[in-house]
Amino acid sequence: MKKIIAAALTLLCLTCAAVSVVSAEDIYYVRGDANGDGVVNVNDVTAVQRYAAELEGLNETCRRAADVNRSNVVDMDDATAIQRYSAEYKDSYRIGKTSYYDPYELPVVPNH
Repeated sequence: MKKIIAAALTLLCLTCAAVSVVSAEDIYYVRGDANGDGVVNVNDVTAVQRYAAELEGLNETCRRAADVNRSNVVDMDDATAIQRYSAEYKDSYRIGKTSYYDPYELPVVPNH
């Protein structure tokens, strides 16, 4: 009986360790924060416009934050949505909210 309990506790510990390793990989960001400074404002609109015009790059986290409409493309639609959020228009993309992604998550394929 002691061996079964010890085995069960070992398995439980290994399971908890595996879960904490995966959850440590989650990457948090503020949706719409394209320049990575922690706030969403017109500077993020400029970062998206510069990225869309291929004048400047974005790291993976900033690129995910900038793609507010989840089209898998950072473009002027994202810049417009961030600009509307900055002007306090109604937001349907949860801009300004903390989001996260799991690097093991499958990519979203847009419908054509």
